[in-house]
Amino acid sequence: MEGSLPSQTQDQTENREEARRLAALRDLMVLDSPPEPLFDSITHMAAEVCGVPIALISLVDERRQWFKANVGLRGLSETAREVALCDHTIRSAELLEVEDTTQDQRFARNPLVVDGPHIRFYAGAPLHAPGGERVGTLCVIDRQVRQLSAQQRASLQSLSQLASQALAMRRDLLTRAFSVRHDYEKALSESEARYRTMVEGQGEMVSLSWPDGEIFYANPAYARLSGLEGQSVVGRNLYDFVLPADREVLRQRLAELFRTGQSCVGEDRIVYAAQDGGERWVSWINSLLHDPQGRPYLHSVGRDISAQKEAARALRASEQLLARIGNVAGVGGWERDLVTGHSAWTVQMQRIHETEPGVVPAMRDALDFYEPHARPLIHKAVERAVQTGEPWDLELPAVTAKGKRLWLRSFGEAERRDGVTVRLVGAVQDITQRVQAERARRMLSDIIESTSDFVVQASVQGEITYLNPAARALLGLAPEVPASSVQLSQLLPPDMLQLHAEVVVPEVQRNSLWTGEITVCGAGGRLLPVSHMVIGHRDLQGKLEHLSGVMRDISHAEQARQELLRQTNTLRSVTEVVPAQVAVVGSDLRYRFINSAFERWHGKRRDEVVGHLLQEVLGEAEHQRSLPMVQRVLAGETVTFEKDYAHRAPASHLSIHYMPLRTESGEVDGFVAMAQDITEHRQEAGRLLALSQRDPLTGLLNRAGLDAYMQRSLAQGGGASMALLYIDLDCFKPVNDTYGHPVGDELLKLFAQRLRSLVRPRDAVARLGGDEFAVVLEQVRELDHARTVAAKIVEAAQAPFELQAATVFVGASVGLAFGVDPAKGATDLIARADAKLYLAKRNGRGRFEGPPGEA
Repeated sequence: MEGSLPSQTQDQTENREEARRLAALRDLMVLDSPPEPLFDSITHMAAEVCGVPIALISLVDERRQWFKANVGLRGLSETAREVALCDHTIRSAELLEVEDTTQDQRFARNPLVVDGPHIRFYAGAPLHAPGGERVGTLCVIDRQVRQLSAQQRASLQSLSQLASQALAMRRDLLTRAFSVRHDYEKALSESEARYRTMVEGQGEMVSLSWPDGEIFYANPAYARLSGLEGQSVVGRNLYDFVLPADREVLRQRLAELFRTGQSCVGEDRIVYAAQDGGERWVSWINSLLHDPQGRPYLHSVGRDISAQKEAARALRASEQLLARIGNVAGVGGWERDLVTGHSAWTVQMQRIHETEPGVVPAMRDALDFYEPHARPLIHKAVERAVQTGEPWDLELPAVTAKGKRLWLRSFGEAERRDGVTVRLVGAVQDITQRVQAERARRMLSDIIESTSDFVVQASVQGEITYLNPAARALLGLAPEVPASSVQLSQLLPPDMLQLHAEVVVPEVQRNSLWTGEITVCGAGGRLLPVSHMVIGHRDLQGKLEHLSGVMRDISHAEQARQELLRQTNTLRSVTEVVPAQVAVVGSDLRYRFINSAFERWHGKRRDEVVGHLLQEVLGEAEHQRSLPMVQRVLAGETVTFEKDYAHRAPASHLSIHYMPLRTESGEVDGFVAMAQDITEHRQEAGRLLALSQRDPLTGLLNRAGLDAYMQRSLAQGGGASMALLYIDLDCFKPVNDTYGHPVGDELLKLFAQRLRSLVRPRDAVARLGGDEFAVVLEQVRELDHARTVAAKIVEAAQAPFELQAATVFVGASVGLAFGVDPAKGATDLIARADAKLYLAKRNGRGRFEGPPGEA
């Protein structure tokens, strides 16, 4: 009995707290009320911030949870309390987050988890009544596992506080509305005169109307705001005074009031019947009352909020104007309250710094957007403003949150009270384009002053206004002598003056540009050929007012052209003499030049090749064969390769060299192709190679030939199906010792013939030296096929050899290895075959051995 007392006390305490909580919930007067935009907006914001499909404002009643606002659970307004996850949330003041409900023993078997809506993730923040009681939650839900970030958790808690404040404000608003109604009813019951004195004397609009909208009482304020006098409003329909666009919404709102009895608030535009024919905004509190006969009627109290609406509209318009000005001028504003620590940035400020929307950095973090070498300047300026109130205006380099470099003009000032700075206000302007333009102008000026080209500026009438240092040096003009002292006739000889007046200026008048080659006069009467470009400058009306001329000395270029022509002719003569084919191909794959040897080889005239594409001249098949090498040379690589032309009679071979052709800047502009006929060389090399890879006694491959054969087969991917047989003749030495080496050689030749007859033409047979032989079998699908050949070799060796001197008997031992390990190569295959040969000899000779368990 004694042990149960603490439990009973705890239960009593919990019951009292629950009763107090339910009383606070009832006091909010919100249960079963219709949806309201404010709470819907908060719920939508919670869903968007947390990135989830479902968000709810849930109020936990005695036996149910009821949804004041619902995003993502259409058609569901409440659930039983015993399955409500929010019931767990209101037990603590902290945010409850369940990343995976199926892994949480409290919720794993909950019907809302197991069945629809299949809650997998849940996070809820408590909603508090004004007295601190936890009456419900703002919760977010997802059908998949997730975890909120710290920022999302903080945002959800902030939104829950906002919802709690909204519930309290809603209750206070209803309380005031009910208070007005109570006062009215009290006054009516006490005295009709007193009622009229109170109602008709107040500035707020008061009316009484039947459910169909007929007004049977309106105070003078109602009549005045409607533009009428006295009781002329009575008998009229209240919808007559509402702007037509708002009437349907009002009808629905009042129909709901008469259906549920719940008071409602709203804002409507009423038609002002005075001479201006305007409209007014009125904020209404509507309540349902009954007359002594029990008939329902509408009690409405309205307040003219037109001034507030106009002020809000003007404020929005002002803010939009400032935003547009900020966008156009690239100016963002900010402020920092040094007392509260609160900071604010405009949208344009966030755009300039490329920060996330709604994120306002702390003051020190904001100053860190400036380049490291610029930060001391801005820090010092801000500190001086805080200490002395001195404003600042700086132009500094900065880096945005996304790494974009830009120049900012930062200007700001301090707001001071009693000699102390309490607020900093400033603006930031993106001046990157201006800074870049100024830098470009300085660079252009440096280029003009430093260039070896002659730059001259003059009016359309021919008055010289500027000469760069190169032009002054050309004319022998000292730096201190003004350009205006030079006449155009000092720079241009008579025929060029005539060209300037009759051709150049008219062309610039039409097209703002003229280019060509002219002759200019230098100091001492020296004539100099130049390439000349004249640019026209126009005033705001488009009239040509100034000319800029840029001239470049081309005397050396003319000499270079003549030298290039001589070298070109020499090179053409050389290419005609050499026996090799020579061709020049451009980067567009068109022939630019070919020599006579090229014509003879291809059987085409020069005019049939030059200017035509490789593909046209070579044909599709030959073009495709050359294309990989062409791509390599156009990438800058010198390429050497050989080509076989088996279709020519006789068959021919070419050694071909592709060398990149480069411009002065180093870019590949095509290539030079040189082809040398190496047919005889290839034939001789092939003959020598064949001799070097053949055994002279038997005509079989020797060891080098066998290695080459295996490497070619492996290169073609035949390693996995390759079998190698190592063969050693048994009892061959006694034949040599008894009959001599010529008889032994005769036996080796006969054995070589027998080996050839046992394998396919594609397979390789080799004599490795003495009485050692080898056979390579290609494309062996099964090991048994190789074993069959090995058995036949043993059998063939045991057959008698009919020699000139005698009939002799020998035998053979064979070692078999199958399949090449790509990581170890042919050397490993040879070692395995040799090891099996040794095993065959040790086990009695006259037999073959293969992989374990397979011989």
